Order: sequence, then structure tokens, then C-alpha cells
Amino acid sequence: MKKKSLIILFFSFLIILPFVYAAPDGFLGMVKQIGTFLFKDLPALGDYGFKFLLWIALFALFNFGLKKATLDDKTAGIVAFVISLLSVLLLKGSAIKGIFATYAVLIVLLLGVVVPLLLVWAVNTWFPGNTVSGRLLRGACYLIVAYALFAFVAFAKSGLVEGKGF
Repeated sequence: MKKKSLIILFFSFLIILPFVYAAPDGFLGMVKQIGTFLFKDLPALGDYGFKFLLWIALFALFNFGLKKATLDDKTAGIVAFVISLLSVLLLKGSAIKGIFATYAVLIVLLLGVVVPLLLVWAVNTWFPGNTVSGRLLRGACYLIVAYALFAFVAFAKSGLVEGKGF
């Protein structure tokens, strides 16, 4: 069973790969477009765009919790749909802006602090020892992590300078 799922995952990557390379700016351009959408364009959608995304997240959370509470799938889906829809529709605009600001701060902390720390920890565990090759590989990985962190900070600061938030 595990081998079958790995084969399906491999072929799905093969199907998606041409679309990634067909992007005009390559893979990093796509990552930049996703970041631009999340931190600059999503607030421009107003309350309705964010309410829709919040509804999707709440529906998934409630559906998972209700399935664990020994409800069958159909009943859990209906109850989760109603509860999540009512909770999102009754939110005020100021609450939505507060949730979005918290979400943006958490994402920045996650991408700017936690991910580089995990990468440095992973590099130290993957290339242990005091050999020349281990030190060179660790140094190269540290430079890549530093470059990614500086690029992320520059992207975040560019959004703040324009006055549009992230």
C-alpha cells in the first residue's frame, strides 16, 4: 500500500512539473506571486474574500472535530457546514481585520524565524562531523538559508514601504 501511494505521488509530481517550469519567472516567480496574493492582494478583496477563506478553514476544522466525535461523515459535514457558515456570516469587519492582522504576523514569524532555524538544525544533523566536505556543505547550506531569509525580509519590507501591508 505504501509503495502504491508513493508511485501515485511521483506521477502527480510528473504531471505538475511542466506547469511549474512553464511559469514565466520560474518556480521562484510562482512563490513570489503566491506571497503577493496572500499579503498584498487578499486584503484588497475586502471582507468577502477573507470571509470565504476563513469559512474554508473553519469548515475543515469543525468537520475534522465532529468526525472525531463519532458522528458519521454525512452528519458531521452538514453540522460543520452550518456552524462554520453562521460563525463567518456573523463576524464584524473589525474582527476580520484583527484576524487577518494576526494571521499575517504569524506567517511572518513562521517564515522569518522558525523555518530558518529548522533548516539550520537540519543541516547540522545531515552533515555532521568535522571533515572538510561536511564543513563545506554546511557552509553552502548556511549561505542558502541566509539568502532565503534576506530575500524574505526584503519582500516583506517592500510591502510595508508601499503602505499596502504585507
